Amino acid sequence: MLNKKKSSNKKSSNKSGFFKKTTKPAAAATPKKEEVKNTISNWFYMNDQEISAKKIYDYLETVDGITPEVWSELDILEVEFADKSTADFEGIEPCFQEEFSDGFLAEHKIVSVYTVTVATSNLKQVQNLMSSIAKECGGFFCSDTPDFEPIIR
Repeated sequence: MLNKKKSSNKKSSNKSGFFKKTTKPAAAATPKKEEVKNTISNWFYMNDQEISAKKIYDYLETVDGITPEVWSELDILEVEFADKSTADFEGIEPCFQEEFSDGFLAEHKIVSVYTVTVATSNLKQVQNLMSSIAKECGGFFCSDTPDFEPIIR
């Protein structure tokens, strides 16, 4: 036999409100903010001239709507957009140890390579910046794919 708890008709004195029951409004009553998820994509920035993260940073300081930050001694650059999207540049040796990839580097006489990791929901915004960097600093951006396509100049 189950023992049922008897309900008390006594009212408790709870002046502090500590044990006060609160009810949460229904989910429909408070619309949820639509969260925009960033997509990660990987690119390379390649140049046939010696270039440093600092040189790219110097150019980016003149561009509105972004916040660049550089660690010159590590050859790393971070760009943050107004919407909190990011593009991170890291200098690497121009050698992929793959026949096709190293042939691509040789064909384009590449001496500087950066991996570029992009976290954004607005890839067009980042691609516009890539195009701007290529025009100002030289070189080009290419996707981290087997054929390096697409290429942004």
